[in-house]
Amino acid sequence: MNTSNGWQRYLQLMKERPEDFRRDTNGLYALQTDGEVVREFVRSTGRRIGVCYESEYKILVVDLLKSVDGRLFAYERVLPAVRGGAVVCVARHAGKYVLIRQYRHALGREQIAFVRGYGENGVSAEDNARKEVKEELGADVLFITHLGKVTPDSGSYGQTVDVFGCEIGDWTMKPGYEGITGICEYSHDELIMAIARGEIDDSFSLSAFALITARDNDSFRTETRSDAS
Repeated sequence: MNTSNGWQRYLQLMKERPEDFRRDTNGLYALQTDGEVVREFVRSTGRRIGVCYESEYKILVVDLLKSVDGRLFAYERVLPAVRGGAVVCVARHAGKYVLIRQYRHALGREQIAFVRGYGENGVSAEDNARKEVKEELGADVLFITHLGKVTPDSGSYGQTVDVFGCEIGDWTMKPGYEGITGICEYSHDELIMAIARGEIDDSFSLSAFALITARDNDSFRTETRSDAS
């Protein structure tokens, strides 16, 4: 994507998704959209401003911002290609939390984490949670409740993620599917100890577990019954 096309795509995104470009900065920063200002910044710094990469999952955007002291600077952030619907699923079976062991290419190693997934067009967050559990654990959701939302990386990732508590039926190991290499089951206390030992460092999972712990870890069992039950 060349600089000109990237800037035109940026302006198009501003029209399509204005909520992603509104900023409550308390006067600290101002988003710069004047074409002449942007072109001069690009010419003098060699930096790219606009949409620099786009896939079916993510959009890498570089904004031009002006600080309260008048300084211009570029700020990179990642937007989801599909707004909304991204989920983390705090799954439990027979009184134990069910997490997957999965290879993560960005880290170059495996992580233990709750099931999660990107949003999909036309699929609600709750339906997406059921779908992700079925795809990654081969299990049906028996009960489900919405626990809240988390922001896993506010420094660069412009998205909140819905967290669901799910009671699930029997799960099935799906070796190799999306890098999955194992399934781990923990009681509530065992999961706390695994976190304390540093075995679980996935931010989605840690924040989701904090939500369910704060709500009382047994509370989601009977709040909402799935249509699948």
